[in-house]
Amino acid sequence: MDALRHSEQLGEILGKPLITIVGSSYLKIEGHGGVTEYETSRVTVRCGKFSLRAEGSGLSISSINPDCLSLTGEITSVHFES
Repeated sequence: MDALRHSEQLGEILGKPLITIVGSSYLKIEGHGGVTEYETSRVTVRCGKFSLRAEGSGLSISSINPDCLSLTGEITSVHFES
């Protein structure tokens, strides 16, 4: 638990998004810049100077607020695009 708190603090200090992936069914982005594409097979999210694209099946944004986004479903790949 301490490691998770330290990683959250690191993201805040660096001013960068913090991305957490658990297995192939959960992705969390703290410090995102908004959703630019949303389909059940692909979700693209702005993350500072780049975008993160998650691909898979049955993708769903399980929660979203100005600071944090959680994505669930069968995530088969994650791509970073500038």
